[in-house]
Amino acid sequence: MTHRAQSNWLKPVFPILASVLCLALAGCGCDEEDPTIAVVNSTPDTVVVYVEMSDGTPLDFGEVQGGVTTGERVIPTGLTNLALTWGDIPVPYYTELHAEYCYDYEIRFEGDTARVVPIER
Repeated sequence: MTHRAQSNWLKPVFPILASVLCLALAGCGCDEEDPTIAVVNSTPDTVVVYVEMSDGTPLDFGEVQGGVTTGERVIPTGLTNLALTWGDIPVPYYTELHAEYCYDYEIRFEGDTARVVPIER
């Protein structure tokens, strides 16, 4: 088989193979996987994190030491209430999170701020 014959054979096959590869990669996305949440404490202080999930079930991370990242925990989709305490603040800061499928969430403590960061899978 000459080089020219090989090239002619590959011309119609290459787009088909490329299409199959693209479809295979697109199919590897998230398939309504439950969201997770973790605490990332980048401060030197201990933080206290309490999560009340949308179904009313509590999820208590407890005290998280400075420089520690907790393991991920599965939470249901929907509205989730967060109670966060850190530093010299004696009263918890309350906020809400609307958890969605195919996202992981991190409660990040940095300096004197706390924020929830969604991470798409």
